[in-house]
Amino acid sequence: MEVPVIDLASFGTNEVEAAKAIRAACEKVGFFYLTSHGVAQTLVDAAFEQSRLYFALPLEEKMKMLASAATKNRGYTPMAEETLDVSNQKVGDQKEGLYFGREVSSTFLLPVLNFFPTNSKAVSFFLGII
Repeated sequence: MEVPVIDLASFGTNEVEAAKAIRAACEKVGFFYLTSHGVAQTLVDAAFEQSRLYFALPLEEKMKMLASAATKNRGYTPMAEETLDVSNQKVGDQKEGLYFGREVSSTFLLPVLNFFPTNSKAVSFFLGII
């Protein structure tokens, strides 16, 4: 199976068609390469390096950032913790995850903040990306 390459420039300003192409790639293959996204290659490289460093940490260190309802599902999910296709899978996905994103301030009804543990080497990961 070949991983699709989606060139955002080919869609011009047609965001709906771009979204359809991304959705199709996710549903059919599960992955895609995105080009012409406008993110500097130096930032992409830095994000991959920080990701490599984070996932190389011992499990005990990563578990300090365990995602939960209390963290609004931001943080770390261990191997086999998630199941993408519950109708066809008997065991969890063979991947780890680290979830963070744009923070929503406390002026909103339900604030959503990234989960930054204290006394953790993992904090340097977030500081390297954000």
